[in-house]
Amino acid sequence: MKKLWIKFSDERNRTYSIKTTIWLDEEKNQKYVSKEAVYPEGSKHLQEMVSYYQKLTDVCDGSRMCPVEVRGQALWFPYIEGDSLEDHYRICMKQDNKEAFCNLLDKQVAWLTGKKENLCMFHGTEQFHDIFGDSAVFEGRQGVKIANFDGIPGNIIFDNDTPTFIDYEWVFEGSFPYELLIYHCIRDMYYHIQQLESFITLQEVLKYVKVTVPIEALEQAYKNFHRYVISEKNGKSFAGTKSGSLKNSQNVQETLEELKHAHQEWELCANNWKAAAQSRDEIAKINDEIEGYWRQSSQANALLNKQLLDKDKELQEKQNEITSHLAEIEEYRCVVEHWKSSYESVVNSKAWRLVRKIKKIFGRA
Repeated sequence: MKKLWIKFSDERNRTYSIKTTIWLDEEKNQKYVSKEAVYPEGSKHLQEMVSYYQKLTDVCDGSRMCPVEVRGQALWFPYIEGDSLEDHYRICMKQDNKEAFCNLLDKQVAWLTGKKENLCMFHGTEQFHDIFGDSAVFEGRQGVKIANFDGIPGNIIFDNDTPTFIDYEWVFEGSFPYELLIYHCIRDMYYHIQQLESFITLQEVLKYVKVTVPIEALEQAYKNFHRYVISEKNGKSFAGTKSGSLKNSQNVQETLEELKHAHQEWELCANNWKAAAQSRDEIAKINDEIEGYWRQSSQANALLNKQLLDKDKELQEKQNEITSHLAEIEEYRCVVEHWKSSYESVVNSKAWRLVRKIKKIFGRA
């Protein structure tokens, strides 16, 4: 089989350090996941996971556990393909759908608590005190008999619409605080989904799922759990040493990154200033061109106005001349009409007719 991916969880103490590998069976075209102990002390931890599978399967309600098989010194699981519950939460945030988000919260809480017979009242135990610290704040509150502390959204995959827990490395039996279980498994997605707090605050979510224990107490219990996982019995911690070394290195690196960022910002500012200066010069040039065009258009407009005024004056003079000629014509017409009327009066008079007769008589003679 072909190795696709390997992860060493060796920041933990020797008991809990494991190697996780994803395999591809090229003949069957199927993927598998294997978990092996890094140190001999870790074999017991792996064997406990085998028993956790059956115990969780007995109490789960509406969900299932990813099957496990022991092969030699390793545990083998089928690789579950599908969307995670975390993916579904992220979709609700992108769609701004708080109702759907809360429906997913209800389902996750139900899958974590399991069947009714898994519910109980929490009472502190020596094991709980060793791992999580003082249990007084949880005493007498609701608890669960089998708690999968690995039931975070990223570990719940929808396989053909069936929610499947692909990891159950950290399981606690007997009696475990319901509110600590729910807090941890829901709080985890706030580390992975950016801007989730701006969509719906953790305080709102905890109130919705009825977690009333102060966050400070819940966070301290988880810190104690983390310290328990990474520290050896003598108090030494490879993860702590590694973290401290990285922190010192990171301070130098952060300084270099800040200087690099500052230089980039300076270059960006300088380029913006140059671009602004260039734009200013271009705008000034455009303004000069516009002013030149405006002067030319003003001169052309003034000349045109003068020409229009001259033509208007000339037109007015022509109209006056026409009016004068029309008046003269009318006067001549009146004179003609007068003489025409006088002529017709003379011609049609009796005296004129008598004269014509006399002319005719003398004319024959």
